[in-house]
Amino acid sequence: MILSRILMTLFQIAVLSIIPLMFYLIQSETNGFFRYIGLYKPTLKSIYYASIITIFYLFFWFITLLNNSAIYELIHNPATMAGQIKQLGFGIESIVVLLIVAVFQTSFSEEIFFRGFLGKRLINRFGFKFGNSLQAIIFSLIHVFLLKIIVPEQSAGVFVFIFLIVGIIGYLLGWVKEEIGNGSIIPGWISHALGNTFAFSVIAFVLE
Repeated sequence: MILSRILMTLFQIAVLSIIPLMFYLIQSETNGFFRYIGLYKPTLKSIYYASIITIFYLFFWFITLLNNSAIYELIHNPATMAGQIKQLGFGIESIVVLLIVAVFQTSFSEEIFFRGFLGKRLINRFGFKFGNSLQAIIFSLIHVFLLKIIVPEQSAGVFVFIFLIVGIIGYLLGWVKEEIGNGSIIPGWISHALGNTFAFSVIAFVLE
């Protein structure tokens, strides 16, 4: 299970990096690929703001989770990532799988593509407000689309909720990156990874 998850994670990172790499090569950038996708040292202030976003996300998410039976059932569905980890039971294997998924497969790969590449290009083209909003909408729509494939029986209200919360988080992470973090995706990666790790852990190992 761990080896297969590592391979899946490497594949996802590669897939979400290949388009930025192609654009980087075509545009003949000279600052290096890591700089191009925002993978460099951020400001300390941006890490602080990213931590605040994590707290906001987790608080809002769990308040909703505990008061909405549809969302509660969704996150326990065996087809979801948290549901799959829950089925493994609490142990070394499930913890390692959870960390691989939360820190690298989802957070790292998504920050590279959506904030590091797509968001930056859209902001350069359309300005911060519209460009950042557009990347957040695309980020959210893809999550809803994938969720619809995995658990198609969910109500429209659940998908609207997911769209709104994921979109808001996507916008805030883009804001931190561009306005405070000197263009670095690392604060967003930290926030994304912490949020996913804590949420998956509670869903898989605490909630019944």
